[in-house]
Amino acid sequence: MNTEYLVHDFKTLCSKLSRTSRTVFVDLGASLVFHTGEPPTLSLIKLYQKFGFYFDHIYAYELTQGNVTELYDSLPAEWLSSYHWINAGVELDPSSALNPLSLLIKSFRPEDFIVLKLDVDNPEIELSLVKQILETPALHSLIDQFYFEHHVRLEELRGPWGATVRGSVSDSLLLFQKLRMKGIPAHFWV
Repeated sequence: MNTEYLVHDFKTLCSKLSRTSRTVFVDLGASLVFHTGEPPTLSLIKLYQKFGFYFDHIYAYELTQGNVTELYDSLPAEWLSSYHWINAGVELDPSSALNPLSLLIKSFRPEDFIVLKLDVDNPEIELSLVKQILETPALHSLIDQFYFEHHVRLEELRGPWGATVRGSVSDSLLLFQKLRMKGIPAHFWV
């Protein structure tokens, strides 16, 4: 997957960091098995590294059970100390230990740099998490970059996404506008 369409202002992102800022990448739907080439999440993390962002914490949530040894063998060695593999699905209940948004609120501060990627291939769960983001002011000041594969009816992706998706491209644009109006730089992830 080519992610070169993404535009980042790394100079501005760097200017917001302090000496005590922690850098955090949260990957919801963290499968490292991808149909072609390098998994896009790995490419995205490497892009951030190219501009000086080395993540202190990488939280990777993935429901599909996999071979943990193969997983860790596939990661760059420098990530091993910061990589947290959570081989469980995300929970919507904010009181659950598996709700990643609650983890952010409990564990991090607005001066930390947090990147969140959401692509769990379940539109109901994804939209519920996005709704939590929109309705929780504490998250507006925590999430610095948000990548979201919003599964909507799109002819070009009808095969891979299936017939269960709802909404339109127009709905997606409105949703991303709402996120940006809350101060969350939101990017399409496809």
